[in-house]
Amino acid sequence: MPDPDTPLEIKGVTTYSIEKRKSKVSMDDFARPFKAGSSFSGFLESLPSILAGKDIVNVISAVSCAHENGKRVVFGMGGHVVKTGMNPVVVDLMERKVFSMISMNGSCIIHDLEVALAGKTSEDVDASLDSGDFGMAEETSRFLNRAIARAGNNSTGLGRAVGELINEEKLPHREYSITAAGARLGIPVTV
Repeated sequence: MPDPDTPLEIKGVTTYSIEKRKSKVSMDDFARPFKAGSSFSGFLESLPSILAGKDIVNVISAVSCAHENGKRVVFGMGGHVVKTGMNPVVVDLMERKVFSMISMNGSCIIHDLEVALAGKTSEDVDASLDSGDFGMAEETSRFLNRAIARAGNNSTGLGRAVGELINEEKLPHREYSITAAGARLGIPVTV
């Protein structure tokens, strides 16, 4: 096992721009939030059909029932929620005070940031794994490292630090970011 105090050798590591990377999901694939006066079936039809997007229909029933009964809804999620284009719906439910807390894994924060940063996410693993390029988008890594340092310096959570930084830097698609919505609305987003 390598000595944990020895710095990693990064000679030969290269990055590329997220703008040039092929992504599986873009904002064109996103869901559309429910509009007052629309039918529920219309809402269901507005959900994205990319990746596992349609699986969310089963969750809708449980969340609706809990909210109607005055229960708090804590939404735990992984990266596929973002990768299936559900950010607009999650943000809308945060704004409507349906979700009182969001808990996400590490891949989710990467995808959420990439959506805010570039309006796209979900790198094609097959196309970049063999070449060693997978996960090497420079902007994503640089931004997350700054947010991690900020979280440590301010003794705050990573979700809050990422969301605040997205808002402060006015990233171009921040309105689709769950972490930015959490920071803006005062809703905890744990990572």
